[in-house]
Amino acid sequence: MPASATKLETSPSTETCASTVLLLRRPAPVVLLLPQQISNPTNKPILYLTSRLLAKGAGLYKLISMPCNHKFQDHLDLTKIDFEPTTLIVGTFNPAWPASNTAEWFYGNTTSNYFWDVLPRLYGEGSLINTTQADWKQFCRNKQIAFTDLISSVDDAEPTNQEHAKILGGMSDKGIEYNFEDFTFVDIPRILQRQPTIKNVYLTRGVSEAFWKHLWNPTVQYCSRNNIRERKLLTPSGNALYQQGAYNVQHPENQIPLLEDYILMRWQQEWHF
Repeated sequence: MPASATKLETSPSTETCASTVLLLRRPAPVVLLLPQQISNPTNKPILYLTSRLLAKGAGLYKLISMPCNHKFQDHLDLTKIDFEPTTLIVGTFNPAWPASNTAEWFYGNTTSNYFWDVLPRLYGEGSLINTTQADWKQFCRNKQIAFTDLISSVDDAEPTNQEHAKILGGMSDKGIEYNFEDFTFVDIPRILQRQPTIKNVYLTRGVSEAFWKHLWNPTVQYCSRNNIRERKLLTPSGNALYQQGAYNVQHPENQIPLLEDYILMRWQQEWHF
């Protein structure tokens, strides 16, 4: 569990979990209650307390029981890979919920993301966009490519909040940036320290916004100090359509009609070979 995530004790007695702080929320405002302030007449584990037990006067409090974790959170620190990576590709966030996120691996939403078409072709191989996660993983093992993301969890997301589910399900970096405040971030410099074979680091988005620039700067600084090549790639998502349109207007004699081909051209300008 991320250090900043809310921890819910399962001890049947509130006295045994005095160090736990539970975040309770009603429409407004946010209220913090310590465990010793919560009445538990059923003597059930706090994890199973219902909003009925947390009712106080006319206000009904709701227990926030979980953040939105990264769908592949256990893989973010690279401890599960069985090869020595030389290239690290960094994204933003892949939410574990809502259920509409059917991605089976990093960049796995192939209906709106061209990553698995562009990356193999960058290496002179055929597109993998219509293949399986097993094929993606084997390709990356062969090319010594590893993945992580900037965000490990969105800790103030509420699973029962339909607006939160809509924002996270939309896979919008801007939606995350402007609608949430409490995050657990991935320590990418620490990953690089533990994986000294990595010599190339790529972020699959720009950092013109202060939020993302602040998150990425420690990695830029670490790479600069340790002779690691760091570059920012054009997003492989459908949002690259805007840049493609501008390019085609500026180059009427050399237009690139397919978005995936335009992304490939841009990546070729930044890749290490």
